[in-house]
Amino acid sequence: MRKRKSRGYTLVEMAAVTVIAAGLTAVALPIAQQQISQAKKANAVEETKQLGTAVMRFWNDTGGLPNAADIDGDGDVDVNDMPIEVLFTGVYDPVNNISTLPADSTGTWTPATVLKMSVMNFLVVNDPDLDGFPDDAYANWGGPYIGVAKEETALDPWGHSYLINVNENYPIIVISAGPDGRIDTSRNQPINSFTVQGDDIVVRIR
Repeated sequence: MRKRKSRGYTLVEMAAVTVIAAGLTAVALPIAQQQISQAKKANAVEETKQLGTAVMRFWNDTGGLPNAADIDGDGDVDVNDMPIEVLFTGVYDPVNNISTLPADSTGTWTPATVLKMSVMNFLVVNDPDLDGFPDDAYANWGGPYIGVAKEETALDPWGHSYLINVNENYPIIVISAGPDGRIDTSRNQPINSFTVQGDDIVVRIR
């Protein structure tokens, strides 16, 4: 018996398959992108909560916010030392022009005039000026309050530093700049009328 030859695909059939595949991709891709975006936002919310909890534990143990350090190097924390205003994860090294800080449309978080320090100085070790001496160590410090290996350098899902306002004159918050990488929420808002702007992700501590 002669074997029957298999029939190949026609151009019309191949075109139809291509159209169907393209249609499925067009439907599936936005869904996948949306799921990835939602997962990143959920991760950012969770990490801001973890940082907020760390600040609260520090506050409960020491009786104060993590915002005092021997800035002038005189061996004591006194009136000559301006209080720290913002803590950050990641890197901020203006001398070597290295920074993971987000853009700041409000001008209240990242300018050089805003005194900033790494979370490492307060929440990982009890040595705010990192000089190895206990002159500005906090009494009753019970840390580390965050993971030594991770949180001191942790960035949000979009590659930017988390920032924490520790100036007690304003709402105490942890913020991620969100997907657009730009902070739109002013730090210097009244405590009783705080609002979040743009796509910022914020956890309020007080």
